[in-house]
Amino acid sequence: MMQLNIIDFLINSNAHRMRRFVLMHYTTNNSGMPILQT
Repeated sequence: MMQLNIIDFLINSNAHRMRRFVLMHYTTNNSGMPILQT
């Protein structure tokens, strides 16, 4: 139980960073090339 709670905590605390990571790698411009956002 405790282990699952820790995992959930880490996921929740890093959720915004994960979304940023996904956007950084999967957002594309009109040419279809990846846009590396900082």
